[in-house]
Amino acid sequence: TRRAPAAAELLKELTTVGISAPLAAELTSELPDGIAFEDAKRRVLAQLARRLAVTGDELLDRGGRVVFVGPTGVGKTTGIAKLAARWVMRHGTRHIALVSLDDQRFGAEEQLRALGRLLGVECYTLADASELPQLLSRLPDCRMVLIDTAGVAPRDPVLESRAAALNDIVARIGAQCWLTLSAGSQSAVLEESMQRFSVFKPAAALLTKLDEAASLGGTLSALIGARLPVSYVAEGPRIPEDL
Repeated sequence: TRRAPAAAELLKELTTVGISAPLAAELTSELPDGIAFEDAKRRVLAQLARRLAVTGDELLDRGGRVVFVGPTGVGKTTGIAKLAARWVMRHGTRHIALVSLDDQRFGAEEQLRALGRLLGVECYTLADASELPQLLSRLPDCRMVLIDTAGVAPRDPVLESRAAALNDIVARIGAQCWLTLSAGSQSAVLEESMQRFSVFKPAAALLTKLDEAASLGGTLSALIGARLPVSYVAEGPRIPEDL
């Protein structure tokens, strides 16, 4: 505290907002002695930003095929709705399709179908992911395909077998898996979700419910620790505004 008071105060602030102790120590360890607090804060925020990977807006610019996975109730369907609405606003309704593989949550399919009707977008419901290649072969002009899946508890014993089956199909159709995470979850829950859902080989994370998070330190620490890029963040329920 006497040698580097700014670093000590900043270390306290970082841990207060939920940044993990090892990451906070790493961020402050390289600060020079005698640095002013505001300068130290700017340096640490820049380091934090460099460590957090992001994808940019490539999906909504160029399109793609994305399968959304994640725990139950984190906002996968709502996130898809926001992305679909943004795509339609930029590119129109001709080259987009919505697909639901969620036959477990009551009303999930109808929620996506209602969105499709509202946007004027085709929506398809499949009983099994194995039907995806055949469906997409009939949609060669679709530049954007957003695929909803049923939520799975991180400790569900069927998680690994489901991931193995889905990964094979994702590779066949040239798609990516995105892990949907709620920023309102505790950092330990987020870390466990990232660890267990890593069997899906997610290419990015869709971060939802920022408006429900008391702080984002734990979320940032978990994402940086997992080296998982952030694609989009959702900060409320409005479609398509809160994205």
